[in-house]
Amino acid sequence: MVLRTATAELVSVQLPAPCPRCGTSPSRVHSCYTHTLADLPWAGLAVQLQLTVRKFRCSVSTCPQKIFTERLPTLAPRYAHRTPQGTQILLLLAFALGGEGGARIAQRAIW
Repeated sequence: MVLRTATAELVSVQLPAPCPRCGTSPSRVHSCYTHTLADLPWAGLAVQLQLTVRKFRCSVSTCPQKIFTERLPTLAPRYAHRTPQGTQILLLLAFALGGEGGARIAQRAIW
């Protein structure tokens, strides 16, 4: 079975996130990295979201948090590998059909 994938590359353009420790706005971007999430299938294709997420350097010299990452909680909770909507659908399949049945249906739906 050939797995076809649609990939969307997303870049955050929101204002810089405040430091989680001291609450000040960062003075500069430290670096960026790519975080890949699985989303709901679309038109028979597996969907991947590639998020470019920024890391910031705290501008307060006495703050113990030197570097921190911007959060996108509605799109990607911490450490997530799929969107909240995708997780919800997989949970519904698992509860309704059980382990093996849910896994077979999810595989056919190109998860």
